[in-house]
Amino acid sequence: MRFTLFILAVVMLTLSGLAAHIFFGEKGADPERVEMLAHLRKIESGVEAAKSGHPNDQFRLARLYRYGPEKTRNYRNALQLFSRP
Repeated sequence: MRFTLFILAVVMLTLSGLAAHIFFGEKGADPERVEMLAHLRKIESGVEAAKSGHPNDQFRLARLYRYGPEKTRNYRNALQLFSRP
């Protein structure tokens, strides 16, 4: 009897987790995560553009490093790019 109740509880928890996944989405749907990933893609393209040495591209990249989402901020890289001649 206990084993049957245990199996029933495991099945119910599994199904509730599946239902939560279906109705509430997956981890990727987190708006902060989506924003951070979009910002990281902008930084990657900015690095490629800044390699050309054009001051405007370097300035844009510095701003991405300085004013991006908190987890993607890199003040050291921003300072180096802002202080380039």
